[in-house]
Amino acid sequence: MLFRSVGGFDLADLRLTRDGFPVPLAGAAVIGGGGTFTIVRLSAATAIDGAYVLTLARDGAGIADAAGNPLAEDVTVSWLADTIPPLAEFESVPLIHRTALDEIGILFNEDVFGLRLADFALTRDGEPVPLDGAVLSGSGREYRLAGFGGQTGADGLYELSLTAPDTAVADVAGSPPASNASTSWLVDATAPTGGFAPVDSPRTGSLSSIAITFSEDVTGLDLADIVLTRNGQPVSLAAATLSGAASEYLLSGLYALTGDEGQYTIRVVAAGAEIMDLTGLPLDADVTAGWTTLRSLAGLTTTYGGASAAVSFPVLAAAVGDDVTVSAPAGFEVSSDGIAFAATVTIPQSAGTATGTIFVRIAANTAVGTYSGAVGLASPGWVGASVPIDTSTVTPRSLTVTGLVAES
Repeated sequence: MLFRSVGGFDLADLRLTRDGFPVPLAGAAVIGGGGTFTIVRLSAATAIDGAYVLTLARDGAGIADAAGNPLAEDVTVSWLADTIPPLAEFESVPLIHRTALDEIGILFNEDVFGLRLADFALTRDGEPVPLDGAVLSGSGREYRLAGFGGQTGADGLYELSLTAPDTAVADVAGSPPASNASTSWLVDATAPTGGFAPVDSPRTGSLSSIAITFSEDVTGLDLADIVLTRNGQPVSLAAATLSGAASEYLLSGLYALTGDEGQYTIRVVAAGAEIMDLTGLPLDADVTAGWTTLRSLAGLTTTYGGASAAVSFPVLAAAVGDDVTVSAPAGFEVSSDGIAFAATVTIPQSAGTATGTIFVRIAANTAVGTYSGAVGLASPGWVGASVPIDTSTVTPRSLTVTGLVAES
């Protein structure tokens, strides 16, 4: 501080305020003399951020020059201490949403300037999502980002971030944010679904196990939720075991339960079960599969010159590379509709699965005798299947004699 040579100046003539409130000058000192003085050791009094005003008050001071003239007026100096950079925080939102999130608030610890829509980034499952159509409003410490519901309706894990190095935001001292700010939430509006691994049908033997796959991780599946029937009658699963977790499970111990011939259906029952995904959405619908266990087809009988009655069995061929070719053994013929019979027929596949019903009969031109064999099912890339036919018989046609005349 520069004066004409004066006397009577000491620390008691000074007043310090921070944000309008008095601050003690304990520890400070005034050194110098004549017309030059220095106020030292102010660091303790000014260590806290704020707006400071240091005043040398005219009234009450004993300051005067050599001629006895007192100080003419108050002398002030002011400055802003700002060592803490701005910090941003998104308002709290629920972790799990069933619908799109459309707006969110952003709060700073102090007034800031320069916040733009371009300072924000949104991702879903780690992939960028544009904020087209979003609107940023607010000023000072409080801002709001709204109008992005059209981009947050799809299922996924979302993260909204404000990246400090890339933003033009600054406080009144020009300090940028010290760190990034982000928030995340999960949108899950889709209930889990499930499916059993395909079972080739017909089968000539037992099924030992079957896999269950869900569309997403689930909890709550237990053996009591699964029902097995044969020809509509319950088959106890007390001896079966269920293993697995997340989205993949395996039901084992079925070999002794599925050896008898019949039409089997297995079902995970959704109603009353506690099967749900990690956000609490329950299983959408029952999960079902079915197959036929068929040791052999019953033997057929016909009279020479006429086809026998037909027997049938359902076919489900999974993971096939092409259409399934069904071939009849010698003496028999097959059909896919029960009307047109031939030595071979084709079951068309769709998306790697072929389904249909096959009819089998003794051909009308089969000679008298006994016949057996197996209906064969084949397709590229598939293990194939065969269905044995029990011994079948073609009997001679009765001989009818007419017009006999006796002569003497």
